[in-house]
Amino acid sequence: MQRCTFVVLLVLAAMPSGLFAQEQDVESARYEAAITWVNLVVVEGEFEKAAAQAHEAVAAQMTAATLEGAWAQLGPQLGELKSLEPKEQRIEQGLNLVVLTGVFDAGTFDVQVYMGDDHAVAGFFVRPPS
Repeated sequence: MQRCTFVVLLVLAAMPSGLFAQEQDVESARYEAAITWVNLVVVEGEFEKAAAQAHEAVAAQMTAATLEGAWAQLGPQLGELKSLEPKEQRIEQGLNLVVLTGVFDAGTFDVQVYMGDDHAVAGFFVRPPS
């Protein structure tokens, strides 16, 4: 058993050191893209710009008018966005789910952004923290 463990450790040690760094860069880029997109909708009210970044699968439904209408209903309930920080990422339904911790006047919520590998947004939800 010790020999097997040693072989696994040797293989891990032989992996390119940049591989882990690349994965972190991809995750960081996803967080940045999600935070930028959420700020377009929640803080800046730039619904046209946000809709232009919609994933092709939902582009017909995620229009500027739809985003504006949804935020007009939800925004007053949440209040001003105070901060937005990375929380976690995972794959769900073939998309990257980026979860951010959003602190609003009304409290702390999970801000979930579904996006493709190209950072096109396929979904946006604000939920109580999990």
